[in-house]
Amino acid sequence: MKHNLDTLRTEIAEYLASRGFAVFHGQSRRDESGGLYWDVAQYPDFHSFLAVAEALGVKLIIFHHRVFTSAALDSAFEELEEADVPPEERLPLERRLRELRVYQGLTAVIELSFDHDGRTYFYELESDWHRQFVETLDEIESYLPEEGEGDERDSFGGYFSRN
Repeated sequence: MKHNLDTLRTEIAEYLASRGFAVFHGQSRRDESGGLYWDVAQYPDFHSFLAVAEALGVKLIIFHHRVFTSAALDSAFEELEEADVPPEERLPLERRLRELRVYQGLTAVIELSFDHDGRTYFYELESDWHRQFVETLDEIESYLPEEGEGDERDSFGGYFSRN
C-alpha cells in the first residue's frame, strides 16, 4: 500500500467525526474468528467501507492503528541473535532490519471495524515496508528452535530423584 498511512489516519479520524460515527480507539480485532475483510486491493477507499456501515445503521466504529516502534526492531534483532541463521543469510536479514529504522514512529497498520448481525467487518491497510518487516520476522522465526527442542532435561526441570 503506497499511502502515507499517517496522513490517511488523520483523514479517517476527521471523516468519522464529520459523519457522526462514535469512534472507539481499540486494540486490533484481527484475530477474531468469523470476521469479514474488505477487499482493499480492489476497493482501497475507506469511504466506501464506511458507506456500508452507514447504510446498515452502524454508529460505532472501532479504530485501531499501529505505530512502528524501535522496540519492535530491537525485538527482531534479539530474535535474529537467538536464531540459528547461516552466516550467508544473516547479513541480508540484518541489513533489511537496519533499513527499516527510517520508518520508526510512522503508522504501519490502520484497521477499521464494526459489528453487524453477529459478524465483524474489517477494513485494514498495511504499509509495504511493514509487510516487509513481517516477512523478515517470519524468515527469522523459521530459524528459531522449536520450544523444547534441544532441551534434554526431563519434565522435572533436570532434577532426578530415586525416591
